[in-house]
Amino acid sequence: LPDNCWYTHYCHSFANDILSIKYFSHAGSNTEPVELLADMKTFFTILLYIFIILLIGGIIFGVSILLERPLEEAAIIFGLVMAVWLLIILIKKLLIYYRARAQVLRVLKQEHAERDADLGMSPKQLTKNMVKGWNAAVKSLKKSHLKLRGDPLYVLPWYMVFGKPRSGKSTALKNAKLLSPAMELSNHEEGSTLNLEWWLYDKAIVIDTAGRYAVPDVDKRDRKEWSTLLQMLTRHKQKEPLNGLVLVVTADRLLNDTPEQLIEEGLQVRTGVNDLMEQLEIRMPVYLMVTKCDLIDQFSNWCQYLPEDSLDQVMGYLCEEDVTNIDEALDHAFDKVLDRLKELRLLMMERGDYPDDSLIELPINMEKLRKGLHAFAQTALKDNLYQETPKFRGLYFSSSQQVEVSAGDEKVNNKGHFLHHLFTRVMPPDRGLLSTLPSAERLRRAVRNYGFSTSGAVLALFITLFSSAYFTDRDSMDDLLLNHSTINLAQKHINLQLNTLNRLNTLIGDLTEVEQGWTLPWYGLAESSPHNVRLKRNFLEAFNTELLKPLDATRLRISDMTSEQRAFLVSGIVRRLNLVKAKLDEDHDAYDKTPEIPLEYLTVVSTDASSEASQLFVELYRIYISLQSSIVELTDEQLNLQAMLQDAISGSHGDFEWLIKYTNLQGFPEVKVGDFWVGSRQLYKQPTVQAAYTLEGREFIIKFLDELNLAGTGSGSLTAVKNEFMTFYNRNYLKAWQEFAEDFDIGKKKLRNRKEWLNALESMVGQKNPYFAVLRKIESEIEPVYSEGLMHSRENIEIFAEVQEMSGDAAPAGDSKAKKKAAKTALKVIGKLGKVGKLVAKVGKKGMKAQKKLGGKGGGAEVTDKKLEEASVTYQSYKKSLKDLAFNADSSKLSYKETSTYFSSPADVASGDGAGSLAWAAIINLQKVLGKPRDSTRVFWDLYKGPVELAYEYMQQEASCYIQEQWEDKVLVQLEGVTEKNIGKTLLGTEGLLWTFTEGSAAPFLQQKRRKGYIPTRVEKRSIEWDDQFISFLNNASDGRHIVDGKFEVTINALPTGINQSAQISPYATFIDLHCAESVQTLANYNYSASNTFKWSLSECGDLTLRIEVGEFSLRKTYEGQKGFPKFLADFRDGRKIFHVKEFEEFRSALENESVSAIDVNYEFRGQKPVIKMINAVPLSPPSVATACWTDRE
Repeated sequence: LPDNCWYTHYCHSFANDILSIKYFSHAGSNTEPVELLADMKTFFTILLYIFIILLIGGIIFGVSILLERPLEEAAIIFGLVMAVWLLIILIKKLLIYYRARAQVLRVLKQEHAERDADLGMSPKQLTKNMVKGWNAAVKSLKKSHLKLRGDPLYVLPWYMVFGKPRSGKSTALKNAKLLSPAMELSNHEEGSTLNLEWWLYDKAIVIDTAGRYAVPDVDKRDRKEWSTLLQMLTRHKQKEPLNGLVLVVTADRLLNDTPEQLIEEGLQVRTGVNDLMEQLEIRMPVYLMVTKCDLIDQFSNWCQYLPEDSLDQVMGYLCEEDVTNIDEALDHAFDKVLDRLKELRLLMMERGDYPDDSLIELPINMEKLRKGLHAFAQTALKDNLYQETPKFRGLYFSSSQQVEVSAGDEKVNNKGHFLHHLFTRVMPPDRGLLSTLPSAERLRRAVRNYGFSTSGAVLALFITLFSSAYFTDRDSMDDLLLNHSTINLAQKHINLQLNTLNRLNTLIGDLTEVEQGWTLPWYGLAESSPHNVRLKRNFLEAFNTELLKPLDATRLRISDMTSEQRAFLVSGIVRRLNLVKAKLDEDHDAYDKTPEIPLEYLTVVSTDASSEASQLFVELYRIYISLQSSIVELTDEQLNLQAMLQDAISGSHGDFEWLIKYTNLQGFPEVKVGDFWVGSRQLYKQPTVQAAYTLEGREFIIKFLDELNLAGTGSGSLTAVKNEFMTFYNRNYLKAWQEFAEDFDIGKKKLRNRKEWLNALESMVGQKNPYFAVLRKIESEIEPVYSEGLMHSRENIEIFAEVQEMSGDAAPAGDSKAKKKAAKTALKVIGKLGKVGKLVAKVGKKGMKAQKKLGGKGGGAEVTDKKLEEASVTYQSYKKSLKDLAFNADSSKLSYKETSTYFSSPADVASGDGAGSLAWAAIINLQKVLGKPRDSTRVFWDLYKGPVELAYEYMQQEASCYIQEQWEDKVLVQLEGVTEKNIGKTLLGTEGLLWTFTEGSAAPFLQQKRRKGYIPTRVEKRSIEWDDQFISFLNNASDGRHIVDGKFEVTINALPTGINQSAQISPYATFIDLHCAESVQTLANYNYSASNTFKWSLSECGDLTLRIEVGEFSLRKTYEGQKGFPKFLADFRDGRKIFHVKEFEEFRSALENESVSAIDVNYEFRGQKPVIKMINAVPLSPPSVATACWTDRE
């Protein structure tokens, strides 16, 4: 406005006319396009839905026509699609509704904890209150008569008053004397504004905001509300959100606050202003209004000198040009206002009769505001590098209340000074100054430019791609023709025929792949091209006529086939049948799941077929059935195959070994004894359960029988075959596991040496215990199989499995069935009910069967929970004993002690306190619960006792080593250094070392039998492995035990010595010389009667020499050692001994020259028998080995 317009009525009237012209021009130019755009948006939305419905209907009916399906089906499908669409929309609405409802409930539950003490509402309630008030105001505006002049929200400009709480914003609007309509959108109550208030008047709409939006009390709450307000403003007035912003700052804060406080206030206000500009994407005029100017000294007195109508005018300055420097602009505006005050001061003094000091002091007092204004504007309005700068429009001063003091009383006047024209004449003409932020404008321009550029590029790209697609697809067809030569389908040999059909199938596949790879459907919506259809028809005809029919016409001799060939034949026919049946039933899932035809099927049907041809037949037959659409051909194939299947089954004459063989060929693992045992030795021909008699094999057999039933649907004979087979199979299944369990101990042969035996013994403590592992394996494998009269031990095995479950020794997860998982879950649920509760929860049906078994044969009482708990306790005791045995196993002395106890008192083996005795006691206690072992339950008890039996076998070997050590230490070592003459007494005397050993360490393992002597002690086919030489030595020594210390007299009568008749010389003397300790006893025989009584003892006498004097030769025969005399007597047992010359090698030649060939020496003996007996009865060379030790077994 011109400078003098501030106080001149003419200028105000002129400005008001200009304002009205601009206002109506602006309003009239914007309302009609807004309404038109809204109507067009609704129209195009409806049009879009109609287009989508027509498109869906066109697709459905078009596909139906192409497939030659009835239009009724298409109508049904179209209706279903529409129903599903509407259902999805309904479900979506319901989900939104219920989610919103749940969210509201959650908010309501938490409101009491979040209420603000000052506002009396929670943040959610404040936001909800604001949104509710906003929506009500907008709704009222839309219903008002403003709609007659265009869009009600755009007819009048919108302004917002923004500033710190208690800045006088609401009071200024209330006292601005704005002409308000009767329609009130806000209550305009006294006090601070809660969130926002609406001020409607004939020139504009003003939104009075809460001061906490500018300077937040609670930052997070108030900033969120402020953002919500801006979002609503953007949503309802996208084109022209806000036409101006009035920033309010009070005069008293400018005078009294420190610069730091004003800078902080300006910073917070600037934050709110920047949020407004960024969310609304606009840059609108900002009017800085200083309120509460009546608090400036002398301001109210000065206003008394102004005419009443002048107080409605504005006091301030409007910047006509864009402000680049806010400090200069403020100074300029402030100077203009002060200059005008000074000019008016002279006029007022001339007109006033009694002017007061206010006319002089007011300019001086207002000058004091300058510093505060600069501090506030430094952060509120000044430009910076990081934020958009508000568009500063002008500086204005106002007062909405004045205080009069009269006779000591204060009176408040609610008169608005310098406010009315600001809202009615200054701000409304600036409506057109609203501008879009440069960044937002650039974005819109870029989007528009990119849209046009992209459209052109897409069009050009489409033309290029269409041309490229044509040439590429044509080249692919040319390459296909080059890669495939002519195919002759008239082949006679089956291998060639299959290769030819495979080439044709490859051509069809390549053509299909090429067609599927086409960028555009050159043949329309058809699934395949006519060429592809013709090739498939040729394939089907050739496969059926040239291959399948001749192949199926071959007559086979089923009875001459092996089990393996019969299995492949039946399997091939069954799976062919099921493929045909799935195709006829249009069951694609069953078709895909049908197992492959065995590769060996074709070689069984045609001996000329190769393995490669067999592979091709399997693949091509599935393709043939998949492509075949003729119901007649498929039905003929089904009937023909069913007849072939009936012949194959009936030709087996009840022999089911072919199915067992077929199952074994599937690659399922067998169960071998060696799998459970550690050890390095290889087991040959070890006990094995065939794969057919395992759960995997059983599952395969059942599935195959299901395939067989499916293939022969309606055939009673096949059902009977299945029942008969299952009876045969179940018996053999259980028999296989029975035999496997009976021969399980063969696995011990894998143990090579002591180390491996020790490892095996240590494994008996944990889950790797082979006996317990095989029990768990048997329990799981035989669980679904029952057959009368077999596997009587199954109940005990099942109970043992449950006891293990209760004790936490269940099988690993890989060996468990679903039922065991369920049992474990139940165990956890009732885990606090004690052991009995755990067991009862897990046993279920199987436990009931076990209880019947435990009740006894005669239908005794069922086993109580107490007994079941006792079974668990005995099992734990058994495990502990095995653990103790394993712990002590490395000590041969402890092993000897356990073994000697076992051999000494086999009937009372469980009465001791050793680990082995406790283990046997635990077994006996379990037998008291489960029942005594019988032939029918022998399998279970043999396996259950297996660990302790193995432990005793190991300890037996250790005891053997210990005995050998005792033999060496207590006997052989003690004999070292003993003189030869004393060795007999020391070793074999009444208190000899041999008898000390025999009656000491070896006593539990040896026994004397009449007429048998010493033999190894045997307990249940178990005995120490004594060396045979030692047993012989011991038995011989036992005969001479009481004679080894005796002295014997033997009388010898000499008889004439003879010689062969042809000899040229004769013996003339014979001498016997017995060397004893005291003297040499001699008997001289000069061929006449002579006699001598020899006194001999084993400890006193040694060598005996026989001398024969023949001619000039002196022949000697020496019997050496302590037993020389007994040997001599044994040599002359019948009183006569003929010596041949070869026995006298030294004189042999000389004697032969004298024609001497034999010399006959004769004696008579008395008392010689006890001495002869000592040859064997008193062995003096003990063997080095008494018992076999580990090294002897490796």
